[in-house]
Amino acid sequence: MVPGPRFHAGQLQTTKQTKKRLVAKRRDSQESTNKNERNTVGDFGRRLAATAVYYSFSYSIQDSTRVSRAKLHILSTELATLAVDPLGGPLPASARITHSDFTSLLKARWNNDIEGLFTRARDVRVDVPWGKVWEQYNNFSGVL
Repeated sequence: MVPGPRFHAGQLQTTKQTKKRLVAKRRDSQESTNKNERNTVGDFGRRLAATAVYYSFSYSIQDSTRVSRAKLHILSTELATLAVDPLGGPLPASARITHSDFTSLLKARWNNDIEGLFTRARDVRVDVPWGKVWEQYNNFSGVL
């Protein structure tokens, strides 16, 4: 007879419970590992998608900026070359005025006559009896 381990009934029961607990822990750890792997793969996928969206927007902005710069360069060179208009444009208003001898003579005579009137009016002295004017005004305003 081979001597075996000496267990009594209570110890045997705890050993079975311990094995069950260990098996359950292993199973839980494998499931959590699978969950972690799934979460890791999901996180990696989300990050990869976000990175792709970011770089696509970044590239489209760079590309549109490059195209806009090229267009602005073309427009600025056209503007620089066309700065001098070969037709010259309309004449200024001072150059478009035609001077007639008759109108110049008429304006000069008019100005001399007006100047003479003002010179004579400056020398005229008029004494107005303001008291009588005021009485007439009061009488006139009472009539109305």
